[in-house]
Amino acid sequence: MERIAFIYGDIFIYWHSVILTCGILTAIFLFLAFWLDRGGKLLSGAGAVVVSFLLSIVLSRFIHWYSMSSTYASFHTAMTDYTTGSFALMGVFIGCILAACLLRLFKVHNKLLTMLDSMALAGACGIAVGRLADLFTNADLGMEVGFSTGLPFAYPVVDMLTGETTYRLATFMIQSMVAGVLFLVLMVAYFRRRQGKCVLPEGDIALLFILVYCASQALLDSTRYDSLFFRGNGFVSIVQVLCTVGVVVSIVCFSVRMVQNRGWKYGYLLIWLLIAGSLGGAGYMEYHVQRHGHQAVFAYSMMTLCLAAAVLLTLIIHRLSLRKLKFAA
Repeated sequence: MERIAFIYGDIFIYWHSVILTCGILTAIFLFLAFWLDRGGKLLSGAGAVVVSFLLSIVLSRFIHWYSMSSTYASFHTAMTDYTTGSFALMGVFIGCILAACLLRLFKVHNKLLTMLDSMALAGACGIAVGRLADLFTNADLGMEVGFSTGLPFAYPVVDMLTGETTYRLATFMIQSMVAGVLFLVLMVAYFRRRQGKCVLPEGDIALLFILVYCASQALLDSTRYDSLFFRGNGFVSIVQVLCTVGVVVSIVCFSVRMVQNRGWKYGYLLIWLLIAGSLGGAGYMEYHVQRHGHQAVFAYSMMTLCLAAAVLLTLIIHRLSLRKLKFAA
């Protein structure tokens, strides 16, 4: 049950809604700040906020309805009544990207990559704040853990029937910390580029955000007890599939630029094979943990190593795509 923050007559305002609103406002104002700092116009920035907001609401609710249709009276109710139900964060990602592309298509702005960079930076901070909303719900938690040290890794859950307290992995808190650290790292890259201390093309901050964030969520979403799954199977996570797509898109974009800037080298094949092996290993560990839950610590440790290796190798590709370093074939 959600915790009430304020009561005004017959109106109940919950802490979850308050913090989630703070996360949204944080993302909006930071986006406008970054967009204006990079030479964007206020009108186009405001347009991006409005279109992104509208598309994000519709798409995030649609994805949630698709996976959790049994919790809604009907499709019409799900898409028109937003006083109940929930949303899928991946829909917000898709909505923001679509908004930036649509506004560019209609010539509202001519800085697509700059807008995506601004959205990525703002989104990282917004997620770090917004994920804290689940401090006041029982959502976005993982499996039961054998320790009761409390936050940031364990969260107490009281059984409404027995009154007993169990501790679950505080997935939402880990997600918040990952997004917060990623925001700080990207901010360093942003200001170094702004000061001319590093060569970082427009759009790279967005791709780096997608790479690292999606890799982390592919792991963390697996720990959730309320993951969203595709219909008909009940075990293939929508978030994990979309995150895998995001990681692959980043790898492909950096790889194409690397080959364009340096020419073809047979040594690239080794890097790509190692990345494919790392992603394959992470996928196998996901399969393994679903069938051997008692080996979760081993499976998630190996999955972390595999995803970290894939990210590290992709960062090497990114570095090679920026400067002409000596690279043996």
